[in-house]
Amino acid sequence: MTVIYNLRLVRSIMGWMLVPSYSRPTEGIEGLFNKIYADNWASMSSSARCFCAGQPVENVVQHIKTVFRDELKIPISFCGYRQLPTIRVWWNPVVQSDPEKVSVDLKWSCWSSANGHWDDYSPNTWDRMEQAFKGVASPVLITTGPSKRHGSVLIEKGKASGWFATEWDDLESLSDTLGTVNDEAFSETIPFTELGLPGVSWYFEVKARTFQSLMNKIDKEEDGLIRHDQAEWEGIKNIFQFMNPVTAILTKV
Repeated sequence: MTVIYNLRLVRSIMGWMLVPSYSRPTEGIEGLFNKIYADNWASMSSSARCFCAGQPVENVVQHIKTVFRDELKIPISFCGYRQLPTIRVWWNPVVQSDPEKVSVDLKWSCWSSANGHWDDYSPNTWDRMEQAFKGVASPVLITTGPSKRHGSVLIEKGKASGWFATEWDDLESLSDTLGTVNDEAFSETIPFTELGLPGVSWYFEVKARTFQSLMNKIDKEEDGLIRHDQAEWEGIKNIFQFMNPVTAILTKV
C-alpha cells in the first residue's frame, strides 16, 4: 500500500536538511528517511543529515529531484519551492498486520532486562513477550512512557524492533536556556520525535537466540538513546554558543 508523506526542506548554518512535515501523518516515516540517507536516520547527527551547503534553493531542489528519480526510484512532487518547499513523497513500505498492543510504565526507564521489574509494574507482560519471541503467540507491540522518555518495541519470533525517544522542554524554555529567540529558524534547529515533541529518537532492530538475550540487547539500546541525546544536545549548545559569545561565557560561570 502506498503511503503519502510530506517532507519540508529547511536551511541551517550547516546546509540543507529534509525533515518530516506534520501536516500529514508521519507514522512509519523513519523507514523512508533510512532509505533516503542510506543509514539509521534517527542516530545521525544534525550535521550528518545536511547536504548542499551554501547552495541556493533552486540547485538543492534539482539535486533532490535527481536523487529521488535516478537513485531512489521514489516518486515526488514539490510545492512552494521558491522559498522553502514542501516535498510530497509516494512511499511503499512493508505493511504488517496490527499486533496486539500493551502499554506499560516502568517508572524509571523505557525498558528493563529484569523479569522482576516487569512483574512489579506490568504483570504478565514478560510472559506475553516471551511467547511472541518463541513464536507460540502473535507479535506484541509494547508502548512505554516513563517521565521524559517514550518508546515503542515490537516483539516477534526471534527478534525485536522499535524506537526510544527523549522528551525535551518546550521550545520557549529551550530558547531561554540557549540564550536565543524562539523563532522559525530556532525551531528548525531543534530535533523532534515521532510524537511531535522536542527531543531525539533512537531506532533499532535486534535478534537473539534466547529471550533473555533479546531483553538485554533492547535494554542496551536505551543506553544508545541516552548517549545520542547527550551528543545531540551538546551539538546544539555549541551552535548557539558560537553564535552568541556572551551566552558561552555565562554558561561557564
